Amino acid sequence: MNDGLVWPLKIPNQNNLILRVISGAILLPVAIGLVWVGGMPFAIVIALVSGGMCLEWTKMSRIGGRPYVSWTAAALATAAIISLQLGWVASTTAIIAVGAVVLWGLSKLENIADSILTAISLPYVACGGASMIWIRNSNENGFEVVILLLSIVVAMDIGAYAVGRTIGGPKLAPRISPGKTWSGLVGGAICAGCVGVIASNFLGMDSVVLFAAIGSILGVLAQCGDLVESALKRRYGAKDSGTIIPGHGGLLDRFDGFLTVFPAAGLILWMEKGNLITWL
Repeated sequence: MNDGLVWPLKIPNQNNLILRVISGAILLPVAIGLVWVGGMPFAIVIALVSGGMCLEWTKMSRIGGRPYVSWTAAALATAAIISLQLGWVASTTAIIAVGAVVLWGLSKLENIADSILTAISLPYVACGGASMIWIRNSNENGFEVVILLLSIVVAMDIGAYAVGRTIGGPKLAPRISPGKTWSGLVGGAICAGCVGVIASNFLGMDSVVLFAAIGSILGVLAQCGDLVESALKRRYGAKDSGTIIPGHGGLLDRFDGFLTVFPAAGLILWMEKGNLITWL
């Protein structure tokens, strides 16, 4: 008898957890390898992933029998990333800006909010992918910075899940994502901060507190990205954005946190002229 309590470590879907672990174990070394290679191979993968996320986003929207809207969004996101990798910054900006207007016009949805959400998919997703490409290419520490940011997002995700399930408590945003708790947010932020501390030691920096603070703040931003996607899925009654990654769902389900963290980090790096040391 459990007196109405649920054991914190109870896993409702063991098979799904196993799939998540296997998928993560495969994706992690592949991701690190691609970041290390950089250049056009890395950009092509990011472009395809960005296109896939736009495809999933717009498919969830109420576009009825207009699949060309989704494929147009995917093509525009892919083109924007490749354009940036080729150094055509103005073209990238134009593709994203004009593309958003085109998507709004093509969607022709009865609900203006749905039309806006369809149009937003391109700048929201493409800016995340473009930021990742820019960070990787913009300075001599590009590889280290991207790996650090990836680690922060992953640590936030794992920490929030583990602490939230173990401790529970008040819900973070019950109307958007009933499973998320304030304890999970705090636990994830602490884990993300720990990644910052590890990075400071690895780089031989004295500003441990600052590294920890930056890690925690970016971790919270990753959670915000998760909530944005959760709100989108809740609006359209979708459990997952897709099924391409076993155990995780769609590309948006797996990479939603990156779409908020990388633009924020890119902005900070740009303000500090792309120098990892002055940034942190």
